Amino acid sequence: MGQGRPSRRSGLGARLTLGASVVLALSLGAVTALLTAQFRAALLDDEFAALSTDAARVSSTLGGLLDGVRENVRALSLTPPPGGIARARAAGGVDPLDGSTEELWVQRLRAIFEAFLTATPSYTQARLIGVEDGGRELLRVERARGGEPVRVVPAEELQRKGDRDYVLAALALPAGEVHLSDIEFNVDHGVVDRAHPTVRASTRVDHVDGSPLGVLVINQDMGPAFARVRSQTRRSRDVHVYNALGEELMHATTAREHGLASGAMGALLDAEGQRAVLEGARRSDTRILGRGDDRWVVAVERLALPFAGDRAELRVVVGSSYASLVERVREALADSLLLGAIATGIAVVLLLLFARSVTRPLARIAEVVARFDPADGSADELPVERGDEIGDLARTFRQMTADVSASARALAESERRLSLSVEAGGIGTWLWSPDDDRWEGDARARRLLGVPDTPGMTYSLASFVSHAREDDRASLGHAVRATLDGSGCVLEFGAEEPGGGRRELAVRGECLRDEAGRPTLVVGVLQDVTVLRRGQRLEQHARALEKSNEALRTFAHVASHDLKEPLRSISSYVGLLARRYEGRLDDDADEYIAFVQKGTARMRTLIDELLRYSVLGVEGAPFETFPLRRPLDDAVESLSAALDEAGATLDVDGTFPDVSGDESQLRQLFQNLLSNALKYRADAPPHVTVRARVHEHEVRVDVVDNGIGLDPKHAERIFEVFQRLHGPEDYPGTGMGLALARRIVERHGGDIGVESEPGAGAVFTFTLALDPRGVSAPARTPIA
Repeated sequence: MGQGRPSRRSGLGARLTLGASVVLALSLGAVTALLTAQFRAALLDDEFAALSTDAARVSSTLGGLLDGVRENVRALSLTPPPGGIARARAAGGVDPLDGSTEELWVQRLRAIFEAFLTATPSYTQARLIGVEDGGRELLRVERARGGEPVRVVPAEELQRKGDRDYVLAALALPAGEVHLSDIEFNVDHGVVDRAHPTVRASTRVDHVDGSPLGVLVINQDMGPAFARVRSQTRRSRDVHVYNALGEELMHATTAREHGLASGAMGALLDAEGQRAVLEGARRSDTRILGRGDDRWVVAVERLALPFAGDRAELRVVVGSSYASLVERVREALADSLLLGAIATGIAVVLLLLFARSVTRPLARIAEVVARFDPADGSADELPVERGDEIGDLARTFRQMTADVSASARALAESERRLSLSVEAGGIGTWLWSPDDDRWEGDARARRLLGVPDTPGMTYSLASFVSHAREDDRASLGHAVRATLDGSGCVLEFGAEEPGGGRRELAVRGECLRDEAGRPTLVVGVLQDVTVLRRGQRLEQHARALEKSNEALRTFAHVASHDLKEPLRSISSYVGLLARRYEGRLDDDADEYIAFVQKGTARMRTLIDELLRYSVLGVEGAPFETFPLRRPLDDAVESLSAALDEAGATLDVDGTFPDVSGDESQLRQLFQNLLSNALKYRADAPPHVTVRARVHEHEVRVDVVDNGIGLDPKHAERIFEVFQRLHGPEDYPGTGMGLALARRIVERHGGDIGVESEPGAGAVFTFTLALDPRGVSAPARTPIA
């Protein structure tokens, strides 16, 4: 095929040369007369065609940009945050699907807005406008004019926009459709910004029940697009863009834009009667305006804006001065007459060169078209430097290739941004085609389901459903198929983890339909909610435990009261017996009555101690931060009389930090340990040492005495309830003191133990967690 192209070009050139030679040979005068009429008409037709091409190219550029902003606002509405906000608002502020608050969903949407505006400099605003409170904005992220960074608008600056046309129109559309406003000058706080014509793409966001939550809006500044159109248009052209209101959005000269001034063609377009011609034009029309030397050849292209109302459209007007066209015709005719006077042989040579100049650039264009790659977009070999129709064709094709490549890059960037948004939310995505029962999932969705990532492997809906837990498969398959009937898919199901555990997954899907309403594709998201559900179950267990503790407190008080009541009766009647019959009966009776009185008193004490032990941990003051030295000092003060009576000495040593706990219980702990040291003393006067030392995140406290000690085999037993090593005649007590001490330490998250030998005293050691603020000042002077 490569060898055939030169022969075709040579044959075309030869035929052109032969035909021109015959025409010249027949009659130079006839040809001259014919050229005079036909050349003028041909150039005019060519100019009309070129202007129409320019107008169509400008219209295509603007239409592609408007399609892009429509797709982006639709993509925004399909991200998780709008649905999360709707669910949270309907549920009173917390999303029942994953437990996120409405504020958290708004923060996620704000991050997506900022990413969109950062990646697309021509986007000036992204907003979520609610339907309540007069249509107050729920969130607005904007970029100030002049390239300033993106900012989140504070709540006090949010406005009511519920009466705006683009909001009302979006609410009137079906869910998933996008309203595109007319391009007009932005009005903010009553001020018209004529330097920045703006288009707004808006789509409604619904609650789960289908009622509207609000409207998502993206503002697109059309100024950069108009600047690009201006830079790509030949200097011999004037380009004007009007909206449906008749406002001039773009002028060929920046200084004349927005109605500030008008050029020659602008004056024609503004003249009475000429505007009516434009407004009555067909979708595409080319005509001559004006009279005499003030005439212009113009092409009008009308670009309708979908979902923007009956009158919403753009009118692209591309014009060229008729005088310059006539001048070109005159110059061409003069050249033709000169060529006609030259010898036929020279004319044949020139025509041959002309034929070659036509066929070669056409062949270059054909070669570039044949190997064009949209991903590369390179069209550098096109003959764009030519000033004729071939140059126009080359420039138009180059612009088309640039637009196709830009659209491809914009689509890839839009997909990348959407992927980043989905990745940030920890969400997997999936698709199901009902026509061929083909299921596809991204890497995250396959990983959540445990679907093997096998190259070339295709999956059906049954394959997707089979990765759910067996008792959830039927409901999952039914939920996905129900989307074909218009129902949304919102479901949680279980899946088996590779290690044998259970994973909780939340799935959501929506059905996409073609223009005829036939379902074409089901798109959905998949999210792991295992940790969330486990947290909710733990919270339920905690509430159940709190109820159990409350029941335990009630039982302990009731049991204590019921146990004490018969003791009070026994004690009262025994007291009456002692007072009435003491000395009147024999000695054994008096001794028996004394035994009963002692027994009832001991039983009452045991009940009180048991009640205190049982409610310790379920009752008590909230933890507060205080110096550990303070409850020790209070315990020493309360035992001062006992210390003096026993002739005891007490030393306090070490560093006592700040701790977090119940100060009254820690006072009881010190008091029990000190009382224990005084009770089980040896023959020598008691000597007790209390020392504290900080170790990493805890404080260790030792209470050392010189008492009678104990066998190490009883070191664990003495902390149990009612466990005593001596009889009540030898050492009074209930056997509850050390059990209470252990319960207090365990409530504070510590441990307690004892080291001792018989006759060698004992060392009781317990640990407490430090206060997060760290160690307090050094301890005070030891107490002697």
